[in-house]
Amino acid sequence: KFGGGISYFEGSITITESTISGNSASFFGGGITSEYGSMTIIESTISGNTTSSSGGGIDGWRGSITITGSTISGNSASSGGGGIAGGDGSITIIESTISGNSAKFGGGISYFEGSITITESTISGNSASSSGGGIHFSYQTSGILPIGGSNDAEKNTICGNYKDGDSPSLDQQIRDGSGSLYDTYKDTNDISAYCD
Repeated sequence: KFGGGISYFEGSITITESTISGNSASFFGGGITSEYGSMTIIESTISGNTTSSSGGGIDGWRGSITITGSTISGNSASSGGGGIAGGDGSITIIESTISGNSAKFGGGISYFEGSITITESTISGNSASSSGGGIHFSYQTSGILPIGGSNDAEKNTICGNYKDGDSPSLDQQIRDGSGSLYDTYKDTNDISAYCD
């Protein structure tokens, strides 16, 4: 039901130079599910995983997840977060690629409150059937979202994401319940979203 490849509760786990692919879960985390713990993923590939709920690649709640130098691609979720879903905790993504994932909300990433920081990464070619081809935030209350670094070297490429049936469009890169956040954040180092 939870975590088709890896299901993990509390404690800490490190996944290094690994491939987690072709798994499925009827609830959360087609590839990996993590709750109330600390998970580190380094130079790994999470691909081709599916779930009937949220977090096609990774689903993480009430803990911390750090992803470095990794690829999250080709995963799908029936609800939120084709690549990554989570909330009430923290996610840090560094020098990684999130691409070709699909979901109803947040084809690349769907996040519910908490803290999410992304630097030097690419989020592209993800799709959503409802909203937020790239990233979708729900019930975020912290104002400007803590995504991106403090300088141009840490900028992310968040581009080429789309809503099913439509061409890639700027309003599907980053969204929340009120609509597109792209114009608000594209020139800030907090989000560092841009399309060349």
